[in-house]
Amino acid sequence: MKLCSIVVLFPLLVITSCSAKKNTTVVEPVSKPTIVQPRRYFFAEFHILAETKTTNNTCQASDRISGDHLNPFSVSVSESKKLLTETPLKRFGLNIDLELIGFDSSKYQFSSIDGNIPESIPFQIQMRKLPGSIIELSYLNQVTQIKMNGAPVYTFTALETRGTCQLEHNVNIFTDQAGLFELQD
Repeated sequence: MKLCSIVVLFPLLVITSCSAKKNTTVVEPVSKPTIVQPRRYFFAEFHILAETKTTNNTCQASDRISGDHLNPFSVSVSESKKLLTETPLKRFGLNIDLELIGFDSSKYQFSSIDGNIPESIPFQIQMRKLPGSIIELSYLNQVTQIKMNGAPVYTFTALETRGTCQLEHNVNIFTDQAGLFELQD
């Protein structure tokens, strides 16, 4: 008959000692318990205000962009700080308010899921998530890396050509609620 005793030296070693005719001691490493963290997704709200003005005198009234294109947001943060979404996320979701004033007069409201921008936006905007809390925004001919640690405000000028009409966009970006959030069950 064998008598064994087990001693656990938490959390890394287990010592097993057995006695029959000979004393035998075996030391075995124990793997650390794995704690499964729920996946978190990046979310932020962007408020973009762009003042458009002509840089030449060839712009016509037909070159103006006007009208509102307000789509309900498909991503939001609940009171319990969980992310609510109608569309599955892979990496990030952004809610974007874009307002054009000056030569153009238009408002856009939409959610960008993993960088997808609706086709209703009349000029080139692209967004992608970089490592850390950085969103790279391509707005017409400008690329800006927005560091989301805090509540940044960014300003830049971008140029656009619509046929013979040349426009300058003076862009101001404000962000809100930036962070990593778990999905609501």
